[in-house]
Amino acid sequence: MLRLILLVVTCFAGTACNSLPDSYPPPPQRQPLITPSSAGLSYFLSMSNPNAAAYIVRGIADDTEGTGYRWAYEHPVLRFLVPRMDHPRFVMDFALPERTFRTTGPVTLTFSLNGETFDRTTYNHPGQLQYAHDVPSGLVRWDAVNQVAIEPDKVWTSPADGTKLSFVISRVGFVE
Repeated sequence: MLRLILLVVTCFAGTACNSLPDSYPPPPQRQPLITPSSAGLSYFLSMSNPNAAAYIVRGIADDTEGTGYRWAYEHPVLRFLVPRMDHPRFVMDFALPERTFRTTGPVTLTFSLNGETFDRTTYNHPGQLQYAHDVPSGLVRWDAVNQVAIEPDKVWTSPADGTKLSFVISRVGFVE
């Protein structure tokens, strides 16, 4: 019995000798690439962002289904707060659905920044697509709000309600 008590006391005493884990300081805090404006804008947008409506000037549907994809109408316009970049590129992940493409055929998108056209591209097939193009730095207003218009040459018109749809957008903005 004495041995059992001695064994139990030794076990408890041995566990009490463990040292506490080392403490570490929190990681250094870094400033964001850009400071968000009061409107909460940045230089890139995923349509699943809960603040996406702040980027939409006109011509893009609400994400009522929570899918992160939104229909663009006839004249979509978005706005971004663009920080200084050495080689700005405008990129967009989007889709031309087969159902609408059967009616419209090839679609040409014209891209403008702050009212100045910087590219025009034709898409000859439906599906998931990505657009990327260098933007002349003279068109960008650094550390300011910039408006991007994406004009489709053809849209699909719904026979049910007359809604004019052009493409489905998921991610869009400026990268370096």
